[in-house]
Amino acid sequence: MGCGSSSAPPNQTPETQPPPRYEDINGQTPVENGELRGQVEPGAPQTTAVLDDQGEAIPFGEEPRDGATDGFMNTAVTEVNPETRKLEMPKRLPPPRPPAKPKHELYSPADFKATDARAVSCPKTCLDNFDSLVSHLSKEAKTDLEIVRAIYKWITMQNCDKMAEQVAPNPGTPKGFLAAIKLEKGSYAELFRLLASKSNVPCQCVKGNAKGVGYMPGQRLRADHFNTTWNTCLIGSYWRLVDCHWGARHMSGVAYDDWSLIDTDSSAAQQAEAPKQQVQYETDEFYFLADPDKMIYSHLPDDQQWELLDRPVQRGEFEDLAFVKSTFFKFGLAIASHNKAIIDAKKGTVMIAFALPMDGAKSVSFAYKLYKSKGDGQRTDSTASNVNLSRYCLQQYDKKQISFEMRLPEKGIYLMEMFASEEDPSKPPLGNTTMTQIAGYIIVSDEDAKNKNPMPVTSSQKGYGPGIDVLRSKMEATSHLQGVILTEDGQVEIKFACKSRMEFVSKLHNNELDDEALSHHVIHRINDNEAIFSTALPRPGEYALEIYGRDESKADLFPHICDYLIRYEPTSSKKGKETINLRFPKVPNGRYGANKQCHALGLNPINYKDAIIYAPNSGELEIKFSMDKMPLDVTTELALEAKDGRVQMNQFVFGESTKNTATFHVHLPKSGSYQLGVFAKDKNKGGKFTNVYNYLIHASKDNPAASSFPKTYAQWGQGCRLLEPLTENLPCHSLVKFAFAIPGATQVSVVSDEEWTHLDQAEDGTWEGDVKTGRGGQDLQVAACFDKDGDDYTIMVTFKVLDEEESKKMAGAYPSLEEEEKLRKAEEERLRRDEEELRKQQLKEEEDRKKESQAAAKAAEAAEAEARDADEALAKAEEMVRSASKKGDLMDAEEKLRLAKEAAQSKEEQRIRQRLKMALRLGDEDELKKSMTLFRDGNYPDTDGDYGKAEDVLVYLKLKNELKEAMVARDINRLETAVASTKKSAMKNKLKPELAKAERILEGLRNIEKMRHAILKLNQKTVAEIKSYSSPPTVVKTVFVATFLILGHKEKQTEDWQEILALVGKLGKESLKRRCIEFDVSKLKLATALRAEAILGEFDLNAVRTVSAGAATFYVWSKANIAECKSRAEDDED
Repeated sequence: MGCGSSSAPPNQTPETQPPPRYEDINGQTPVENGELRGQVEPGAPQTTAVLDDQGEAIPFGEEPRDGATDGFMNTAVTEVNPETRKLEMPKRLPPPRPPAKPKHELYSPADFKATDARAVSCPKTCLDNFDSLVSHLSKEAKTDLEIVRAIYKWITMQNCDKMAEQVAPNPGTPKGFLAAIKLEKGSYAELFRLLASKSNVPCQCVKGNAKGVGYMPGQRLRADHFNTTWNTCLIGSYWRLVDCHWGARHMSGVAYDDWSLIDTDSSAAQQAEAPKQQVQYETDEFYFLADPDKMIYSHLPDDQQWELLDRPVQRGEFEDLAFVKSTFFKFGLAIASHNKAIIDAKKGTVMIAFALPMDGAKSVSFAYKLYKSKGDGQRTDSTASNVNLSRYCLQQYDKKQISFEMRLPEKGIYLMEMFASEEDPSKPPLGNTTMTQIAGYIIVSDEDAKNKNPMPVTSSQKGYGPGIDVLRSKMEATSHLQGVILTEDGQVEIKFACKSRMEFVSKLHNNELDDEALSHHVIHRINDNEAIFSTALPRPGEYALEIYGRDESKADLFPHICDYLIRYEPTSSKKGKETINLRFPKVPNGRYGANKQCHALGLNPINYKDAIIYAPNSGELEIKFSMDKMPLDVTTELALEAKDGRVQMNQFVFGESTKNTATFHVHLPKSGSYQLGVFAKDKNKGGKFTNVYNYLIHASKDNPAASSFPKTYAQWGQGCRLLEPLTENLPCHSLVKFAFAIPGATQVSVVSDEEWTHLDQAEDGTWEGDVKTGRGGQDLQVAACFDKDGDDYTIMVTFKVLDEEESKKMAGAYPSLEEEEKLRKAEEERLRRDEEELRKQQLKEEEDRKKESQAAAKAAEAAEAEARDADEALAKAEEMVRSASKKGDLMDAEEKLRLAKEAAQSKEEQRIRQRLKMALRLGDEDELKKSMTLFRDGNYPDTDGDYGKAEDVLVYLKLKNELKEAMVARDINRLETAVASTKKSAMKNKLKPELAKAERILEGLRNIEKMRHAILKLNQKTVAEIKSYSSPPTVVKTVFVATFLILGHKEKQTEDWQEILALVGKLGKESLKRRCIEFDVSKLKLATALRAEAILGEFDLNAVRTVSAGAATFYVWSKANIAECKSRAEDDED
């Protein structure tokens, strides 16, 4: 081993640097220039020692021995082989003090795999000789830490029982020493010290008391009670604690003769200890370099300085400390409630909590056992007591702690033991998992608990709250991270995020209510990747909710996922006024929303994606599904869950389908909870309909005027649509308009017992016609013929005709035959007059245009001809002037030339005037400007006013263009200027359509600006109101889903209210107020605007404002931007 130095190299800490070497027992320095000094024969023994604080040598053999050795080990002489080791310069040993670093910063098992492997692979020959053993263990070791680790690993993997059977005890060999330990003539501590000293690692034995086998929490210790010895060794410049005895073996199967087991939470706890006491050999890593603040819970040294704590713990404190075992720290637990072993249960209740590490309960399962003392003078056997003592401990998980809450219905002394096991959440659970004890407490209860009721029983008995089974199912609890849920109204929504498609079974339990009855009070639904469990508890009390689930693709049993304890406790102000929660309509496995058959068929909701719907006050809904995979036949069932049972309401839902869409119209006549079941089947395969989707619809008010729908028959299928009438019941002796779309029909008729009324097919393919309903009490049947050449009719739809009395209640809904006839004749006359007037006006306008065009054409043609004649006359005159000049006779020729020029100029003026007239009629701006330029250049008088008209037309065109450009630019300032200019102009009447459109756009832009200011004025109180919702009203969430959709977020991003709150809570450039104020509506796509409009469609401003003033502001902002986007789209089409 290399030489050490007093200071650590830059890359080594004091605890990992090469070990220093110490003086021999005679005080001599056996080295000189790095070599052994003196004549030391190879193999000769060399006695070594450590120094005390005064520099005196302390032979290892003179340190305290384990009381059980009987003097067998009385020396610690070490033999140093000069051929393999060199002693270094002497150093003083540091005094005991708390280590500078915790164990996990000094030692990581991953870094010592090679060291452990070397210890495990130790040859059997090493058992015959200590030097060979030490040489093998220290081979390739570079630090004392590696040597100490190899020694600990080797010792704790040895089975002393087997060794004692094979060899006789002999202190001179390792195997003989192991046999001596079995016969209590040697100890693990002395063996560890011997090997450490032979490796030149400073080590001492520490004697004291330890809370070993048979120790009870809080037990007082005598001087000779629970004695043991462990070690402290020097690593770097700090002493570390090691206990090979406790690290090598433990006792299982402890018998409690004085205690009766009265409660256990699972069969896992039953397996926690074997019924028969036996020694089990297994390396416990806790006792290697144990942290002093953890070791003190089980080990108290006689010499306080070897506690290695800043403040030594006194014996009384040690006895009072909570009884926790090494496994407690192995699982990363910490005491969160009671640090003392004996607990006084105030009013018969107590809760013990342990803090969990950062990863929570992801890989640890817990269990407990509760015993009652047989000697406390109280009833000790639940069978002999009037009180059932089981199910009085509530084990609860959350991400931060595991807790055990007990309410003890009988006073007495109780022993509470907690157990744990580590599991891999990525693998299925292992049958009967063996759990080890982690802690124990004595609980003293001087009075009975106020609540003597036991906890509701669960099948899993795994405790409450999201634990390892949630992780094993690849889920995560997102709403309730603790196992106990308090509710004032019995209504709870529990949410989980799922990584795959799941199906679930949930069960409610209560000590006083039947499980079957409770099955109507819990449901679940799945929205995308979120599973939501809803309860409506029938009355106050404690309820256990069990959740089981599996991957949708699997067909095995439903494994356990999570349990919750729900406490329905109305506040004192609500006592006697508890919420009466009616039953949920029952569906298979309590699942609402889509099931796996729905996914397989490709049926997906379009507008109502949450399976729970809160109906508008009108009670009218339109629910749409897309059919993406295959052609389907789809039907529905509607039922109301009433106080006196389930009532079928199929007549209040009407279905229609196209190739890719199914639409269901729903009317809800009464308040209450409805189940709308959607059934489907493959159209090509036929067979029976399968329930694929279920909606739970809550109606808040009665709607007596809600009408039932007509009855449809099997032939009413894909593409069939009911346009009019939308009610099943029709008044008698009335004229009713019927309109249907029935693909493939060659004739459609309405049949009564009196006559057939054939409907006419319109251009769009729909069948329409007015039908006399006739007498009351009969059915009107809509029949269709699909045979082009035949008369075979199939009944499609049936309506009912009400009697006289019932028809009076519908007065005004449809006109009587007499009224209808008068209205029809008046409408025909009005249409005739309007058509005649329009025809005359069109004929007159056409005739006028024709005459004007003909006149303008003739005038233009004449002007052109006259201009040509004038040009020809001018050319002849010029020729005459040239000829006369040659002859000397110019006067007559020049006069003729002058006259010809005047004629040409006149004709040119006429041509330009005609061109201006044509430009006016055409309204061509460029031609007008050119004609007017020619007119001005000719300096012609505006005798007929055409030039002035042209100026007016240019003003008209200029104003029109300004309006158009301002409308396209959507600029408020430009629009206001253009509108003001137009209104001041004489052209305003001619620009009425453009002006109206511009004012409409301007009003929309002003609304947006107004909304920006309204949002800017939102105070913190309003924003806080929005943020205060943990589970917002549907209308509030809907408004913000639409708002963030407009702002550019995908709809999926805002399905969870917590995600919306995160967006609302952003600051700076990402703040909601700033984004709304700076929003550019030109970037809003029409499809997004229409989707946002559909989302908001079921609510009006009053409905929103009634719930939340803050949400109302964003509702109006969203509506304004939607309207502006649609307006722009219409303008683009124009």
